[in-house]
Amino acid sequence: MKDLQINSEWLPSEEAICKLTDSIVAPVREGTVDVLKANLTIAAVSEALQRAAQEIKGNVIDELHKYSAKEKIIVNGNAYQLKEVGTKYDYSSAVG
Repeated sequence: MKDLQINSEWLPSEEAICKLTDSIVAPVREGTVDVLKANLTIAAVSEALQRAAQEIKGNVIDELHKYSAKEKIIVNGNAYQLKEVGTKYDYSSAVG
């Protein structure tokens, strides 16, 4: 299975996020990129990433179910762990 690639040298880390941010902001501040178009592009990419994260959420949960519920899975220094949530009961149809 291949890793998702943004570009061949990008790894998800605080340093990489800062560099990516700088590479987007610098041309705007230098005036070489139209600020309004850049803003629209940033908003669209942000929305696409949020949708993509939501779309793969089930796949992420399926993958995490392969591990012990108490086990933290570390990927590139980031931890994943399934959390149990309380069970809700519906008593609306209970006879009483």
